Amino acid sequence: MLKKNIILILLTGLILTSCEDDETTIPPPAFLLSSSTSSITVEGSTTLSVELANLETSVFGVSMQISYDASVVVVDTPSGFVQGPYFGTNAISLFETVDNTIHFSISAIQGDAMVNGTDKLCDFTVTGLSSGTTTYTIVPEEIHFIDDNGDAVIITDL
Repeated sequence: MLKKNIILILLTGLILTSCEDDETTIPPPAFLLSSSTSSITVEGSTTLSVELANLETSVFGVSMQISYDASVVVVDTPSGFVQGPYFGTNAISLFETVDNTIHFSISAIQGDAMVNGTDKLCDFTVTGLSSGTTTYTIVPEEIHFIDDNGDAVIITDL
């Protein structure tokens, strides 16, 4: 009888131990491009999206760069850039291309709250100069966040 009770207690302990909740893992923040490459024909066009995902730290603005092959595509500016909802409907943005790099900044306006979380930053359209494939690469050392005082916000796990 004692042996049965010990086995029952051990089994109950094993079941209870295996039922413990696993700690929820929060994914790290990330910039997501809707496509890292595109195959394109001459005068063909495609639109790419940039999303900021899982940002826990609140920010007021972001600037970044995306490189591409300027011999294959041209970025349509300014009509090919559409600001996303991440920083709200009143946000302001700057968008330009220099050589083979897209430079853009988006910021909320003074009086708006800082934001975090996941949403789309922007869409931009490219048009083919020649048939081929180009790779789009976010330049990690050119990602900069600011707070509502204009001070740098360092996001280390991006």
